[in-house]
Amino acid sequence: MNILLTNDDGYDSQGIVLLKNALSMYHDVYIMAPSGNRSAISHCISMHSSLKIKKIAERVYSCSGSPADCVFTSLETEIFPVKFDCVISGINHGPNLGTDIIYSGTCAAAREAAFLGFPSIAVSLDFVHGKIQFFDPMAVFIRSNLEKLISLCKNSSFSSFVNINALSLEVYKGAVFTEILSKRKYSDSVTVTLDGEDFIVSERDGYLIEKTEEMSDESIVKNGLISVSLVSCEPESLKSVEPIVFSV
Repeated sequence: MNILLTNDDGYDSQGIVLLKNALSMYHDVYIMAPSGNRSAISHCISMHSSLKIKKIAERVYSCSGSPADCVFTSLETEIFPVKFDCVISGINHGPNLGTDIIYSGTCAAAREAAFLGFPSIAVSLDFVHGKIQFFDPMAVFIRSNLEKLISLCKNSSFSSFVNINALSLEVYKGAVFTEILSKRKYSDSVTVTLDGEDFIVSERDGYLIEKTEEMSDESIVKNGLISVSLVSCEPESLKSVEPIVFSV
């Protein structure tokens, strides 16, 4: 297969490099990834500025834009003279569980590919500070189950992408298809300082408020399993609890 890899950590991040190495054993792999870290940039796209695409190596390019820009540029231009069979975003350094998906550049790249009609997969790992980081076991899981993961997208009746999360482990207990996405809440804070008549707002700093829903993607991951979810790309309109009459 012809596989496009991207991420939000940058073209030279450990996760995407090791995933490329694993997949290249059986597939033709191409990389178009951001020139630097674009974490938590969500589905930002460049509409009012040009993009710089730089060739790093054979089949490896960096892009000055967002993860979504990387995907659109790869699939909708002639930079890569091939027809891609699927798009994989990752392996991300950090989890993208539940509501994290909204902010994630990793997931946005997979969503952009799905919008364009390509099977797509987002892959993320949760790391414990100070412990060894294992990427290879997840890379091998993706390689071994690639056709099954692609079939999830193809068999879906709506636009969707596969979202995979796990702890960074050397050995996994198994993999589970997860239908419940967790509601992640963070205690975030910023520092505001005055600069003349302007304000400088610091980077967000905070921590996750621990509240794990039973059988959610978060609880599956905490138990040493790989969580595989199928995430809809289509917005859903909710019904009002009570009918509302608006005046005009």
